[in-house]
Amino acid sequence: MLGCSHGAFRGLAKHDKPINLEASPHLFQSMAKRTPKSLVHQASLALSRVDADHDRAETAAWHACRALDELRDELPEGTFEDHLREQVGMSYSGAKMVSEVFADRDDFLHSSAQAVALVPEAQATTARLQKAHEAHLADPATRTALSRSPRTNHGWEGDSMAPLLDWIHGAENGLTKTVKGEAIARMDLYIRSGWAEKDLGPAGECETHNAGSLRDVFQKLRSGETVSPHEMKASLDARWQEVFVPVRVDKVHLHDQRHDKTAVAFESGVPTFSMDGKGMTEAGGRIDGFIRDARDPKAWHMAFASTSEDSRKQGDQMTRHVGGVLTGMAISAPPWEEGGHRIASVSYYAPAIASESRAKAMDLTSKQQEAINRLALYAQLDDPYVRQHQGVGDAVLATTHYAIGAGRTTTGRELVPQEQRDMSPAHHARQAVDAVKALANVDWDRAFRNTGEKSGREIIIPLAQSALDGLAKHYPDALAELKKAVPHLKRLSGADGIAHTGLERDLLGTAAGLKHVPASKIQNTPTLTDDHVGQLKRHIAIANARDTVKGVVHEALHKNVDAQDEEGNTALHVAAGERDLQLTQKLLSRRIDATAQNAEGQSALHVAAGTSARTARAQNDQAQLVALLAPHSALDTQDQDGNTAMHLAAAKGLDRTVGELLRHGADPSLRNQQGEKPVDLARGYARQVSSPTLRLSADRSAMTLEIAEQQRAMVMAQFKHPAQMKAERETQGRAVDRDVAPAQERGRRVRY
Repeated sequence: MLGCSHGAFRGLAKHDKPINLEASPHLFQSMAKRTPKSLVHQASLALSRVDADHDRAETAAWHACRALDELRDELPEGTFEDHLREQVGMSYSGAKMVSEVFADRDDFLHSSAQAVALVPEAQATTARLQKAHEAHLADPATRTALSRSPRTNHGWEGDSMAPLLDWIHGAENGLTKTVKGEAIARMDLYIRSGWAEKDLGPAGECETHNAGSLRDVFQKLRSGETVSPHEMKASLDARWQEVFVPVRVDKVHLHDQRHDKTAVAFESGVPTFSMDGKGMTEAGGRIDGFIRDARDPKAWHMAFASTSEDSRKQGDQMTRHVGGVLTGMAISAPPWEEGGHRIASVSYYAPAIASESRAKAMDLTSKQQEAINRLALYAQLDDPYVRQHQGVGDAVLATTHYAIGAGRTTTGRELVPQEQRDMSPAHHARQAVDAVKALANVDWDRAFRNTGEKSGREIIIPLAQSALDGLAKHYPDALAELKKAVPHLKRLSGADGIAHTGLERDLLGTAAGLKHVPASKIQNTPTLTDDHVGQLKRHIAIANARDTVKGVVHEALHKNVDAQDEEGNTALHVAAGERDLQLTQKLLSRRIDATAQNAEGQSALHVAAGTSARTARAQNDQAQLVALLAPHSALDTQDQDGNTAMHLAAAKGLDRTVGELLRHGADPSLRNQQGEKPVDLARGYARQVSSPTLRLSADRSAMTLEIAEQQRAMVMAQFKHPAQMKAERETQGRAVDRDVAPAQERGRRVRY
């Protein structure tokens, strides 16, 4: 049981000076829950387990990387690597590698910004900015930088965090490359949508503080001043979080659907920046980049980014996401509540499969190089999960494809929900055939001798087959054009360097399929009934209800720290309910109002004290959270039912939390609207609960509260003014006289 000395009543005096959280790191060394260190260890453990769920393990890895990224933003520049070693516990080489990964991301983004900043302010129109950025994307150096891995690539084998470090360094879709791919997508969409011209152009419309800060940073670049990559990243990220819209795509099973699910997109309220959208949320369908046009509020731009040469690894992401957005627009899902919305552009960014070095080794012309790079886009039609429904493949043919390191290969077009579109599939089929013809003319034996495995034959040729098969599946009317590729496929299969390999067999199989297999049957697009629309909207409402709390946290961290949701909860309420010590510390350091009350009249301290905690670890975390909040809160504030934080903690028998509240000076004698004191609620909980452990905790709470109430009365009596004490004695004396007088009267009657 917690002893209650005079120190327990420090709350009798007002705490005018708040604790400086940033200057007192020792206060939080014991707070292990959801700190960067604990998240890193959890991710390492999840990735090391042989029987681990792969999606969950990657989710844990992304959460850890996000925490490290936020930690890096908060630390003084140049101290991140030392902090990883000293505070997180990484080895020297592991900390160096992680530091290099984040620095490389910032350098990559900085180089994109420098390319855009070369356009003078007076000429910074959308067309000129886009031209400058496309030239940057076409630069072979950009492709090299995109594919570059950290210089530090070994030395952490004995590190307890080695599984996570291996994932960060080596995973193709892990942190090292993915964040750079998405940086390309965001920068291009920022320009394409017109927001860059608005922020950086001659008009100079700085709608927000972040827009003005970003303009100042670009002005420094234009004038030749030094801007650190970290400063550039922070400025761009802050502005992008204002203009990009967080959209997710879910697959929904409608009641009368037998097999297929319907993809629907909607605004989720949670951003996808700084790795917020990774892990399980990405499995749920986060769109890499989605932004409203700066000039036309009903025009939208979306983008997909990949760091893999093999575009087939994208799966059905492109068709599913584009189809989901068109469905969302058709049913007026948020943010498309009003009609008339359309997808103005779809963009896809991936490393060029026919890079400059490969094109030189293969002796390709620029036109042939462009045709071969285009195959990476068409190959996405061959994924087995892409449904063969009317119009599904239009998502691919309408996309603008950027082969990073070589240039743009296609020019897309806009997409409108429920429209009849002519995508000219025969034209795309001819382009695919031209690419196969170019491949058939390559001296593969010489190319392989010159470049070895870097010749790309193990990537390019399978993509060519997938491109032909995918176009044949989704556009049977183009089969006549596609059959013209058969002689080229046969010639390619017999080329030196390909003959007598597995590629020869696969090429001949593709040729036979095009020549002999009849055209596929394309199903009509399923019609959405009113009942279907109702089911989809219910799904969106439920999903958004889960995301609302995350939305208010994002608002607090990036815009208004005291933001509240529809129920009046601030981010601090959310952090308290989840016992998130790291987020609580961060919000308090930004001076959030800890006394703010929600619609039920509860502060964050109420929420923290009243959240159920049945395990010893949960109760320990809860007590630490209350200790963190108490100095910044009004301890004896009562909610709509008259309950203080002490009432709520006592009602659940949380003896450690009760002890922390008493230690900070909470009053244990207050009554709620039912006339109950905290000790009454603790006794009631002890009588009801069946678990011996919880009953013991409740009994300890009741005993602690009884002693605290008695000691508080004694302390209060010691500090009373003499005049007040004399008045109370006189009042008590009169009360005694009133009680004694009737007894004396009865005694006199008996004697007579």
